[in-house]
Amino acid sequence: MSTTLIHQGPAYELSVSIEAGPYGHHLKFVSFVPIARNPEQQVRFQAHLSREELAVLHRAIGEALREALHVTGRTKAVRASRSLSEPVGWDASPE
Repeated sequence: MSTTLIHQGPAYELSVSIEAGPYGHHLKFVSFVPIARNPEQQVRFQAHLSREELAVLHRAIGEALREALHVTGRTKAVRASRSLSEPVGWDASPE
């Protein structure tokens, strides 16, 4: 199984895990709020996808990233956000 942290802030985390199985790939998005009264992981979305469906998702994400690069003209690496007020990919460095 592969789990990747997508977003981490002081009050919220989002990760995605992908596990290959006999019926395809199990895709699961999980959130975690460490400051909650009873912190626990919450499944936000999950699906079983075939290899072809997972490839379509991969292409869609790649296309969104290419489009964002074209719009902004930036070639800098995207860094993960570390606070709620700072969106993922935001870069405060001067151009």
